Amino acid sequence: MKILDKCELVYSPRNKATQVCDAVLEKGVSSDVHWPALVCYQGDDELVYIADEAAWVVYCHEAPTLIEGEDKLIDASGQLYYLVENKDRLVLRATNRRFLLSELLILVRHHACLVQQVCSAKIDAKTHRQLIDIVYELNRVTRR
Repeated sequence: MKILDKCELVYSPRNKATQVCDAVLEKGVSSDVHWPALVCYQGDDELVYIADEAAWVVYCHEAPTLIEGEDKLIDASGQLYYLVENKDRLVLRATNRRFLLSELLILVRHHACLVQQVCSAKIDAKTHRQLIDIVYELNRVTRR
């Protein structure tokens, strides 16, 4: 495990060259991630809400991250990305896996228990985006 102090968005669904992805990011072309998204750390019930690509870059630069093997980002469409280290940078590696709504619901309910804001059994949603928005509200209320 290494503390990272640099971060950028790099998408390599089939291990495509990161240089191409870096050029896309610099030009501001939208990425494959459907924002907002959640960062889920292995073995931790805390979920981190990331509003958009700019918020992701800011988050990575402001909060040095400890990366473990199963840390992941789940976007508003349910697409799963693994957080991996590549040359001291945090890379989002796309997978062919989509989180089921029921799987994300379990993560959100665990997060709700962690922040002690609501009865987690009452949380429900029809889309991944709705569940991510619930996390945003839970985190916003908790910070007050």
